[in-house]
Amino acid sequence: MRKSLIFVFGILCLLIGCKSESSKGQYESLTYDTSKIAIISWANAPRHFRDRNINPAPLTQRDLKAIDSLLIVCITNRNQELNLPDEYSKEDEIDLVTGNYKQQLIAYKNPDGEKEVWVNCFCTYTGSPFYFSTSWKTSIITVKDGGTCYFRLTINLTKKTFRDLMVNGRA
Repeated sequence: MRKSLIFVFGILCLLIGCKSESSKGQYESLTYDTSKIAIISWANAPRHFRDRNINPAPLTQRDLKAIDSLLIVCITNRNQELNLPDEYSKEDEIDLVTGNYKQQLIAYKNPDGEKEVWVNCFCTYTGSPFYFSTSWKTSIITVKDGGTCYFRLTINLTKKTFRDLMVNGRA
């Protein structure tokens, strides 16, 4: 009887160990700068994502490269379309290089089965409430105003397009 209990206990330990190994985060094998990018879990996505006819989708290394490229194209186009006099353009431009932006990503399949990612960006600076905080890695950052320090957009990874760029207003 004792040998049977030890055997059953050993099998349970093995199964529990295998389960914890297989339930590791799906993004652990991706290479990206975790000090600047957070892939937000579906459980922490805002309710409006979960209430729509969309489902979570995994991201790949290729997806991360496409997100980066399309983000640069989107912001470059936006900055060029401003076409403001020089004294205004710097204040209203989004500077991805020196702006020290962090990104929050939520990936999903839209109702047409296309993979999309919602990208929420915000800049950090010494006075920013998120400068030293790590909460941005698990919870979506939302603020009112803040200007070009806060913006978001949707990238369609299937079609390699972007839409719905929204830049916060200035206070």
